[in-house]
Amino acid sequence: MDKQDVKKLIMSSQEEEFFFTGGITEELVQEIEKELNVKLSESYKWFLSHYGYGGIDGVLIQDVELDELLEVVDTTRSLREYGLLRNLVVIENMDEYVYGLDAAQMNNNECPIVNWDQSTGIGKKQYNNLYSYLYDRFNDAVENL
Repeated sequence: MDKQDVKKLIMSSQEEEFFFTGGITEELVQEIEKELNVKLSESYKWFLSHYGYGGIDGVLIQDVELDELLEVVDTTRSLREYGLLRNLVVIENMDEYVYGLDAAQMNNNECPIVNWDQSTGIGKKQYNNLYSYLYDRFNDAVENL
């Protein structure tokens, strides 16, 4: 999966099924990296710059909201107080567990998506990059309507 696959999936969805605030600036992307002390993957930067905050049918990706609240920073910092590893960046909060970018495993400007929960810690790698994660999660949401 790549960004074109994700774009096609979003564009093929019914307008009432998705919500995105719109892209954010490079300065805000850099602020996220600085605040969390990590390097973000290229796929996540692409998503931030094109879509900002939002998702499809309840699958909401942690990003930057309309008022430029750095939701991804707030959520990640909050969960770090409960044991979330410093190299993880929360991209989707499922309440009982989260999906996150594992910035410690960066390879060619991409990193895997892993799951984490407070009781068991980091789980196995779920996706190779954010593109495959977004495609799978958004596609499931659309199919389950």
